[in-house]
Amino acid sequence: MTNFLFSNNAFSTLGESLTSSGLTLTLATGAGALFPSPGLNESFALGLTDSATKTLTEIVYCTNVTGDVLTVVRAQEGTTALNWSIGDLVSNNMTAGTASNFLQQSLLGNFILSNNSNKLYISYGSANIASIDNSGNMIISGTLTESGTP
Repeated sequence: MTNFLFSNNAFSTLGESLTSSGLTLTLATGAGALFPSPGLNESFALGLTDSATKTLTEIVYCTNVTGDVLTVVRAQEGTTALNWSIGDLVSNNMTAGTASNFLQQSLLGNFILSNNSNKLYISYGSANIASIDNSGNMIISGTLTESGTP
């Protein structure tokens, strides 16, 4: 499972051209520091947009940042790997793919989180299934099945 990272207002231009088969892209000098720095099982989405017409786009996932050089997985979320030119736009965007990884309220079902006497209780319906004390220790008081219900 990949955890997606985000930065506020992280955008740049390409410092070098990028072919459709390229797996690393180079940002404008100094721009790498604006973007997240993914670790193991982490990445972030980048939108590539042509600067001339702003009509060509590609979504890539960045898995490593070293200075201004980003390692990417091309053609994500139904987009196609394209050739890109120096000066084309690069930005850390929220995408449909990254948003779909957020936990939806409807998937929580009847799970309830409550705080009582410095403990966080995790309940399903009226049964407490776990608690976390103020030291961060989790105490399991129930069993979850593969479907996520007690």
